Amino acid sequence: MPFQYEVLRNGSLVYTRVSGAMTHDEALAHHRALAADPAISPGFSEILDSRRATRAEISADTMRALAELDRELGAKMVGCRVAVVAGEVLSFRLQHAFPRDAPRRVIMFSDIETAARWLGIEDLQEVLGQG
Repeated sequence: MPFQYEVLRNGSLVYTRVSGAMTHDEALAHHRALAADPAISPGFSEILDSRRATRAEISADTMRALAELDRELGAKMVGCRVAVVAGEVLSFRLQHAFPRDAPRRVIMFSDIETAARWLGIEDLQEVLGQG
């Protein structure tokens, strides 16, 4: 599975690494796994690091499906912030496909340092040192 994650900061932060091909179905499965994980707190923040992805079969339809899944999953997703570190294969145009009224906010970044700062992480080693 191309999505692997670690739960940090007592469940308030998730660091997800993506490698290989990212597909629509795997993105939805990853999202369901986060929602079902009891170690992850409601309103969590996530760094989704796609710099090692080799192919992205993620479309505007995927982004809309993720937002709809957020609504179905309920309270755990409300207030979540996702900082996507877009590697070479993930298009920044997808950010605009994520509905603005979704329960969580998704922003794409070109580097992990800026993504971490957006989430209030000053010491990036706190995240990267775990992996």
